[in-house]
Amino acid sequence: MKGLLLKDFYVLWKQTKMFLLMVIIYSFTPIFGEGNFSVGFTVIFCAMLPITVMGLDERAKWDRVAVCMPYSRQELVISKYILGLLCLLFAGALAAAGVFVRGFLFKSGISGEIFLSIIPIMSIGLIFQAINFPIHFKLGVEKGRLFFLIITVFIIGGLGGVLSIIKIDTASIETLLGNILLLPAGALIISFLSAMLSIRIFNKREI
Repeated sequence: MKGLLLKDFYVLWKQTKMFLLMVIIYSFTPIFGEGNFSVGFTVIFCAMLPITVMGLDERAKWDRVAVCMPYSRQELVISKYILGLLCLLFAGALAAAGVFVRGFLFKSGISGEIFLSIIPIMSIGLIFQAINFPIHFKLGVEKGRLFFLIITVFIIGGLGGVLSIIKIDTASIETLLGNILLLPAGALIISFLSAMLSIRIFNKREI
């Protein structure tokens, strides 16, 4: 499993380092990104990284090689879910760091509302991955591109809804925190069910 994750991180760094640099600049520079929008962009972009890796693997016919190596099909699937979670944790840390940097260095102020938005936005990113992974394991990244675009539109719409709720309900902090804590729990359950489905799909897939 460790070897699979190292391979994925190497592929990400080799193929997307310029985009990652742009995301980091976007997160820390107030001219290009402010508040919740900046957090949302950072998280959703990082949520797409595992799909990028799957697309690159597909072009390189990696699955044909991987099934001949000492890894089970279950490990090949789970490694992508772990990669997705790690990418989201990185995005959350990056978004939080960006809020601090903008607040202290650029004197733009540190809003508790922005910090409250990080957890639900990360949860939406996890749901985004959970919906996409089974589709891509079933159809492949190229054939599943249309579904990916449709899901992305709906997820971005849902993200806007979450951000508007946070803005409206900040006066009721206890209620808001309760809702925010429910979302990651639901996202983890959905992700677990998605992983079980993806394993079943990949086990039946001919490579």
